[in-house]
Amino acid sequence: MLKMSLGLASSAALLMMLANGCSSSETPVGGGDSGTTPASDASTKKDGTTGTSDGGTTETCSPGDVASFKPTWKVPAAFGTKKCTDLQIEALMCAIDDNADQATCDKASKDAANKDCLACIYTPSSAKNPGPLMVSTSGGVISLNIAGCIANSEGKTTAADCGAKVQAADQCADEACEANCPTDTTEGFKAFQACTEAALSGGCESFSTDAACAEDLTKAGGAAEKCLEGTGFLERATNLATLFCGGGTATTDGGTDAAKDSPTEGG
Repeated sequence: MLKMSLGLASSAALLMMLANGCSSSETPVGGGDSGTTPASDASTKKDGTTGTSDGGTTETCSPGDVASFKPTWKVPAAFGTKKCTDLQIEALMCAIDDNADQATCDKASKDAANKDCLACIYTPSSAKNPGPLMVSTSGGVISLNIAGCIANSEGKTTAADCGAKVQAADQCADEACEANCPTDTTEGFKAFQACTEAALSGGCESFSTDAACAEDLTKAGGAAEKCLEGTGFLERATNLATLFCGGGTATTDGGTDAAKDSPTEGG
């Protein structure tokens, strides 16, 4: 499960980017409000346990009941839509780059010239046809659409194919843990990750077993090898954004040339 936690500042910034830049039939994620709890506050979980991220208590959470869970296959957006140039992708990756300058990031996100690219890269998790990066409705977690990449790479996009099986396992783990685990703090997100791993070997094990079909597809020489190219979350996100929203050719530079180039920005 390739996900990252967005800190309070980054979460709010990304939500603002989406609200300012996206024009689609989807409601802007979070409606422009991150809905997160201050990191210094204790968080109460569905099971009644609490935790803090101030070093006092390590947050823990357990998978919920998924006996009635049924996956919903979402056909991914297409590859190679050419909504973005490489420079635009590099600029708009700032929302998930801890080293990015926030003022520059805000400027790029508000530029009307980047509007279609922004909407292509960052899609709400509720989107009918998710793109490369999926943002949870709380804005606290962003996921890489590996399942959609596998489906597109294979050219097999039905609910019976491998991409759908990978997505089902991911959805099951989220169903088991999202309500129980706060993701708006570093410790909370670590607990969420541990919870999803437990779910995949527990209540979601049947879905996890089915998703093993991806192993051969994503290994070297596999049809979906390009879906896991890159080192680290940022590089893989950039790669997927290029596949979906650029010309459809994978890249593994992770936007490392951004400092040398002049990405499209407002003003």
